[in-house]
Amino acid sequence: MPEGGKVTPISPGVVARVTRAARYVITGNADGWFPAGQPLTPQAPPEVRGRQFDYPTYVNTTYTPRAGEPISFQDLRGLADNCDILSSAIETRKDQMEALEWNIRIKADDNNKRTTATAEQQKRIDAITDFLQYPDKINSWEQWQRQLLDDMFVIDAPCLYKRKDRKGRLYGLEIIDGASIKILIDDSGRRPLPPDPAYQQIIKGMPATNYTSDELLYWMHNPRSHKVYGRSHVEQVILTVNTLIRRALFQLEYYKEGSQPDAFLGLPKEWNSEQIIAFQKNFDAMMAGNLAMRRRLKFMPGEFKYQETKAPQLKDEYDEWLARIICYVFSLAPTPFIKQMNRATAESSHDAALEEGLAPLQKWMRKNVNRVIAVDFDSSDLEFAYVDDREQDPLQAAQINQIYVQAGIMSVDETRENIGLVPLGGAAAVAMPLTATGFVAPKTPEEQQADADAQTQAMQAAAEARAKAGQNGAQSNGNQNDPKHGGGDAPPSKDTDDAKKAAPANLKKKPNPYLLMTGRRH
Repeated sequence: MPEGGKVTPISPGVVARVTRAARYVITGNADGWFPAGQPLTPQAPPEVRGRQFDYPTYVNTTYTPRAGEPISFQDLRGLADNCDILSSAIETRKDQMEALEWNIRIKADDNNKRTTATAEQQKRIDAITDFLQYPDKINSWEQWQRQLLDDMFVIDAPCLYKRKDRKGRLYGLEIIDGASIKILIDDSGRRPLPPDPAYQQIIKGMPATNYTSDELLYWMHNPRSHKVYGRSHVEQVILTVNTLIRRALFQLEYYKEGSQPDAFLGLPKEWNSEQIIAFQKNFDAMMAGNLAMRRRLKFMPGEFKYQETKAPQLKDEYDEWLARIICYVFSLAPTPFIKQMNRATAESSHDAALEEGLAPLQKWMRKNVNRVIAVDFDSSDLEFAYVDDREQDPLQAAQINQIYVQAGIMSVDETRENIGLVPLGGAAAVAMPLTATGFVAPKTPEEQQADADAQTQAMQAAAEARAKAGQNGAQSNGNQNDPKHGGGDAPPSKDTDDAKKAAPANLKKKPNPYLLMTGRRH
């Protein structure tokens, strides 16, 4: 600084703005040939960073749920109620989920092993099981689940109010109409965390009450990053459902009123309109009671001739195509709505649809219920699980379990637990492969190495015994003609007898690992 100069401090705000501007400039963007140019300077404050999406300003003040969507909750429910194929698909999925059995069990550890429940754990398992039998204290699990799935399939807004007792414990999970719940968001575009309200219920067109995310469970199945509300199965097939409804109305009107008469009859051209009307009334009076009005002949001016009309085609391949679209969205086999298929193709299509459609629904329900078990019942060591959730045919499920047990993949207790039976404990808790000699418990690597070492030692001892016996035999043969031994065969030595007795005994004590695994000898 030159002499006599004055020190002027720089404002921190100026430094921050200069730093941001310097960081925003893209290095290397020179004014060359058709350059990319420098981006415009951001106008929003730093706290805007991380906003989820560009929501409408003051969106929380619009209290009508789903007001910014082209299709309302009421429209979605109207489509589901008036389309027979769509309603059948929803009810089929609800029936399949209702048919599944479930239980509460010990959560597996990192090694996918489950321990036997202690007395304290079994008490909590029984309490949670009793609670889920009637989650809202009115409807059974099956009825409660059907209501929840209906709101998920149609509007993707299944809502549960966690009613507490006087001690603050969970008393019931009461289903609330998701169409009456408006989702609130914070400045980042996300649902606020407690104690801030995350939902608002609209009753009679007015905001009635607020809920935090701890008080109301909103189990959306298909959320989207650029929308507040989810996209339901019905919303995915809006155009298809509209087409199906209009085609059904056309077919209904055909049988109700008729689209056109069977034929026209011409009348003399000299007749005027009054004469034609009079003749028509007289002819209709004669035909009344024989055919419905829609089937009556119509008289037209002109030459008297008979001209038939072509009846419309009430069902064609387009109806099957529309049914296939709806079944595809719900991962259902379209077999009931299409032409006859061969048995193998129909069964494979049914099995694939059952697997693809049920697995996501089961996972969705399992994850949500497990969160309730962990948070509201303070039992993170327990879990909700479906029984035989992969295979619905009882015979095939039993065959799969048998294969798993005999291959040593699952233990008998694991299979019993999966089908809802009490574990036996002891040897039944260990997964053992089935061999020709029965079930054999698998050995640890240390035990296998010890067996191999013992067998090697036994073989070496046998080899040394045979070598020693051979040496003694050679000596005895060399002394057969020795007068000191009196001629003849020399008596066997003690070492030879010991080797013969010890070698086979040592070899028999060690099991053959190949025999244990395959049931065959080398």
